[in-house]
Amino acid sequence: MRAAARRTIPQTRLDEILPRPADDAWYAGDCPRSPDRVVSGMPLSSRADEENCRPEYRIDRLKENPMIRVVQIPLPKDQLRAVSKEERSLFLLLGYAANQITMLQKLMIFSSNKTPSETVEQPISGAQTQMLVRLLVGALHEAWLLIQKRFLGVPLGREYQDRLNHTGREALDGLKKYFGTSNILNTLRNNYAYHHPYDEDIDDAFIVAFGDDQSDDYWSLYLSESSINSFHFASDVVIVHGMMNATKATDLLAAQERITRDASLVAKLLTEFILDFSAAFVAKHFSVGNTQCEILGREQASVKTAPSLLEFWLPFYFEL
Repeated sequence: MRAAARRTIPQTRLDEILPRPADDAWYAGDCPRSPDRVVSGMPLSSRADEENCRPEYRIDRLKENPMIRVVQIPLPKDQLRAVSKEERSLFLLLGYAANQITMLQKLMIFSSNKTPSETVEQPISGAQTQMLVRLLVGALHEAWLLIQKRFLGVPLGREYQDRLNHTGREALDGLKKYFGTSNILNTLRNNYAYHHPYDEDIDDAFIVAFGDDQSDDYWSLYLSESSINSFHFASDVVIVHGMMNATKATDLLAAQERITRDASLVAKLLTEFILDFSAAFVAKHFSVGNTQCEILGREQASVKTAPSLLEFWLPFYFEL
């Protein structure tokens, strides 16, 4: 059978993809290069390390455009195979961690976009959002352990710290500062996120919840014909009080706000670091001149039909 012809896609310069605003906020050619150089379509900020040709990647600049710009950065598998096992594994695992974090962040936003009209669903919807926060806490902590053990703890990490741009280095410093002291994410990950509490911990949480009169209405099971529409609320009452106890907060609302605030901070730092590490990896192994500003972008697309992040709501109850 005759093989299908492969479509040829021209390589693309960044300034051909992303229009430059009046304030010159998009980096698009300030880094010295010869006329035949091409750059990736990743969004960059206005500042660039001119000496080392390292632009800073800032996703939030996309908010100014009415459409989402996407550029494909090819990673030929033969070249990827030539990379050392340790370096390749770190690149792939960090990318997987970033995918998990962004997915969970979107689900958290979807779950909290609306207050249900059905009274019975209102507290369950809130509990659903908090469970997603706990999953995010676990994913964030696992991503940090990956960086700690396979980046900071090996010579490869020292090499890449010199390759990171300003944003990547700041994000890494922020992560080291946060995880270098006692913090909520460590506490929750070891007891309530990705790990079930020990009997002693759950019993302590039960005692705390038992003494909270404001939770009296929630000692219930909400059962339906299908398990997908059933919720064990009494279990969640105990878990959230255990988390409150573990974080040494004075009330449930303060505990939830602190957990959400820390998770949001660490998620931002992790995704910024991973994005810059990925750019440095691609620049090292796949660029024309071994610098971030010379990464080849092969395909671009404009997503014009993407809904607003605040448009969708993730309910608890679904018709089957």
